[in-house]
Amino acid sequence: MYSLKPVAFAVLAVMASQAFAESNTADLAQKGSVNSASIDQSGTSIGAVLTQDGSNNTADYTQSGSANHADATQFGASNKLTVSQKQGSANTIEANQNGDVNTAGFYQHYSNDSTTQITQSGSQNGSSSYQYYTDTAQASVDQNGDHNSSTTYQYNTVLGSATVEQTGNFNKGKVKQIGAEASSGTVAQDGNFNQAEVYQEASWSSATVNQDGNYNIAKTSQIEGSENTVTVRQTGDDNTADLKQTGVLNQMTVTEAGNANDVTASQTGGNMNDISVTVNGDLNELEITQVGNDQNLTAHQNGYWNEMTATQAGNANALTASQYGRENLTTVSQAGNGNIANITQR
Repeated sequence: MYSLKPVAFAVLAVMASQAFAESNTADLAQKGSVNSASIDQSGTSIGAVLTQDGSNNTADYTQSGSANHADATQFGASNKLTVSQKQGSANTIEANQNGDVNTAGFYQHYSNDSTTQITQSGSQNGSSSYQYYTDTAQASVDQNGDHNSSTTYQYNTVLGSATVEQTGNFNKGKVKQIGAEASSGTVAQDGNFNQAEVYQEASWSSATVNQDGNYNIAKTSQIEGSENTVTVRQTGDDNTADLKQTGVLNQMTVTEAGNANDVTASQTGGNMNDISVTVNGDLNELEITQVGNDQNLTAHQNGYWNEMTATQAGNANALTASQYGRENLTTVSQAGNGNIANITQR
């Protein structure tokens, strides 16, 4: 008696589930053992492509609406993929997993022309991407190594962009955007045990975190406002940065090169403020606070065990502070309008 091979049966089963759909297509190919796939499509002009090669891999698709497309490839063992595209038009999901015990989850609900892409190579990596209500939103995740985790979350965002790139092991990256129209968040990590979190509520804002080394921690928060910019660059080990922004047209740039440096900075309750911090060395500490409008602060630390605390409250104050060597201490407070200070310690 003639019998269908498992791969052929899987393809026919998927096609049969769409017998009453209009112009939907599904292309499923499985090679190996104990792989499973479930594809449920309704609506019109929906496409699904799935390739699995290995053992114990699972994939679950659900697509509702029109013109949605999902394309996934899994190579290895015990990988898990979940795809859900509900209503909307012309949304795209792309997944590539190569290795063992990787998990990827996609969720796009009520989105139009939104795109999510996740690529994972290695073992026991995990990634989740959430996009709700969003028009023309983009999310991209690329993980290369073992035990990395990432989350991108966009809610009610038009033209939002979230990107996480990780190379190494045990890194954690998160971009969370809530009601942030046309905002972008980017996390790039190269090393091990790094942690980065970008949180955005402000519209037309951008936040970028780059980490190169090990055990670095960076957090950025942009709330209540628009057109704010945060950039963090960490090179070395055990560096930390905690940055907060509210208001309009504020800018903040922090660069840490060395080990065990700590920078805390906040811009609150004002507009068009600027903070620029550069740290080279080890065990340096900076704490910076700006409240008001048109404030400008530039800080440099080069050496070891230096400490700086700076506060600006008012309008149009300017501060330039530099410390070179070791165990220097600077404390500055500017209150009022139009104050100017320049400090250098060697």
